[in-house]
Amino acid sequence: MIASRAIPNEELAWMAGVLWDGRRGAGGRASHYVIPGRGRPRVLVPRERAVATASLLSHNRLRPIGTRMLRWGAAMAIRSGMAPIVFPQVGDPVGFSADLVGRLADALGAGRLAWSAGVPARTPFRKPVLQLVDPRGRIVGFAKVGAEPVARALVENEGEILRRVAELAPRTFAAPEILYRGEVQGASVLVTAPLPPSARRARSIRSLDPLRELAGLHSEVVSSPLSETAGWADLRRRLERIGAPAAAAAAAADELHRRAASLEVLVGTWHGDWVPWNLAEADGRLHVIDWEHAEPGQVLGLDLVHHAFQRAFIGKGSSLRDSLRARRVAADGVVLLGQGPGSLEVLLAIHTLKIFIRMEEARLLGAPTNPRFHPQILHALRELAR
Repeated sequence: MIASRAIPNEELAWMAGVLWDGRRGAGGRASHYVIPGRGRPRVLVPRERAVATASLLSHNRLRPIGTRMLRWGAAMAIRSGMAPIVFPQVGDPVGFSADLVGRLADALGAGRLAWSAGVPARTPFRKPVLQLVDPRGRIVGFAKVGAEPVARALVENEGEILRRVAELAPRTFAAPEILYRGEVQGASVLVTAPLPPSARRARSIRSLDPLRELAGLHSEVVSSPLSETAGWADLRRRLERIGAPAAAAAAAADELHRRAASLEVLVGTWHGDWVPWNLAEADGRLHVIDWEHAEPGQVLGLDLVHHAFQRAFIGKGSSLRDSLRARRVAADGVVLLGQGPGSLEVLLAIHTLKIFIRMEEARLLGAPTNPRFHPQILHALRELAR
């Protein structure tokens, strides 16, 4: 085994710490290849050829073209037998991950399972997401492992949301089936079924019906003054917890309250990360994944605004200022969802505050500052406070 402390890359060392140091075993040959290498690790795949190839090529239609090419090239290297020469190796066949995957195999009745995983960037939200693969190369499911406090809370929230979605049995979208929920050595674990093999990324929002149905997940959509919504109360609480670093955001929230506290808005559940890479189409149906930020009591239309923002900021690499402007394409959708005059400006302001809070909470917990986001977000907040 290569110990996590001996790995120079922080993200890879963190993965090794979670997956192999949780329970020290006797050691043995390395269990996984690091692709493309330790200096810039993107994915860990098991050494078995068939399993590694299947895990690299599955669901590739959902990935950006650059990621697809990387995975295809790595799969070819593994098939050709060149992997031991090309890729470094890490891991331990008897660490925490072996214990975890063994338990999941028993729980799922799947026999022996192997796993692959992407290497997440350094944030408080990061968690290993293990792609579980059987010896024939069949993808059995995806296991999210919340080993740290924030990640545990997110995994638990997603499990509860998916339970509610299953009870709702939505007509206009599908969400992953829960295969397992539980705790392993203090980590919260959620295993969900894979998407259909034919799934492709949904590049546009073709209908608002899924958002309408989603909005009623916890209760009926209701009209309420902005200041009386659960989402507004939560936003103010989180700003208070952040304290001094949120001074500009608090001033913007005060101004929004002064202007729109009594504005009647439609309120329901939002997904929280309704973005192209979490939306897929298969067999004529929309499939929605990654529900960990979903919550009730939010102003209807926030998901549309967030989708437009992330398409620009992450998808196109636009500046923060241009990405904030790009949200206005959601205007027609907000009206069609039933929001009244003046609601778009309120939605844009709330969304600006929400993305600031999410990023600032991460920064205060040790995540690196994103130079594309900060300090530019402070200028946007000051404009809101005028």
